[in-house]
Amino acid sequence: MDQLIIESGSTKSEWVLFDPEGNVLSRAIAPGWNPQLGLESNQISTDCQSMIDHAQSIYFYSAGVASPITKERVIQKLNAHCKVEVFSDLEGACKASLGETSGVVGILGTRSNACYWDGTMTHHAVPSLGFILSDEGGGVDIGKELIRSYFFKEMPSDLSIAFEEAYNLEKAFVLENVYQNHIPIGTWRISQNS
Repeated sequence: MDQLIIESGSTKSEWVLFDPEGNVLSRAIAPGWNPQLGLESNQISTDCQSMIDHAQSIYFYSAGVASPITKERVIQKLNAHCKVEVFSDLEGACKASLGETSGVVGILGTRSNACYWDGTMTHHAVPSLGFILSDEGGGVDIGKELIRSYFFKEMPSDLSIAFEEAYNLEKAFVLENVYQNHIPIGTWRISQNS
């Protein structure tokens, strides 16, 4: 029975199809799926669709899986004719790093989160409120502070000059990408200057 495992953040996802012996049949890197942000604009590539069509079971681990509604968004988007199970990325990190052993697991990337894993389920001391309201120390939080430091003239001048040479920091461009781009603040990138 071939299994498809999808691990996704907000910026990218990795799709891996395994045969019953655990051999990799195919692999793809695709744009990220965060069901908390909606999946309407996410297109499924031909390679990924082929993996969906060949899988007898699908396990989807992602940022933004916080409720039955977000899980249902993923199931509907995949439109698979097999069993689909949807889990948070934090649960995936727990299973991958600790298996059935208990311990504390944290994620630090575009977002941040941590929990206690008892070997079968996660226990949160503090709930994640997503990249806008929490995720302190994650990429979005650090990026926001970096941009604020530049615009508020708190950044050291040598770093500010290097930053200007590397990125498009026109205020209108930055604000357009933060507030108007279809990709939310957590996933936009400042385009590099040519």
